[in-house]
Amino acid sequence: MTAAEAGKRLEPFLGTELGTGDWSLLSPYRIRKFADAVGRSGEEVPVLMLLSLIPGLVSTINLPIDAPRTALNYGLDTCRAGMPVQAGDRIRARAALLAIEEGDTWLQIKRRVTLENKAGEQVLEADTLTRLYW
Repeated sequence: MTAAEAGKRLEPFLGTELGTGDWSLLSPYRIRKFADAVGRSGEEVPVLMLLSLIPGLVSTINLPIDAPRTALNYGLDTCRAGMPVQAGDRIRARAALLAIEEGDTWLQIKRRVTLENKAGEQVLEADTLTRLYW
């Protein structure tokens, strides 16, 4: 598959939700390890930790294209924190395709990723940029 072929296959999905990922438990141990690494304390999950979880959470949402050779986290366009998340909460990602940009050897996709808790409440929203190479 080429970047151009992938782009054509993704075009019908522009502006639509691509799916919902798997649930992930935010265990006290996991939060403590992150807090130790960044010099924080407390039971509330830091927004930076939530951002760091996005690539893994989104990876469980399949794109309707052949798997690329390489996927590069190219950054964030926007990020909005919602409600606080506590130790023991479960979160998952929802992703919608916002834009497609094609280069010579790559395809860049912009997705709106919404992290939600078990009650369906939004805890974070970020527009992510990913470059895909075949």
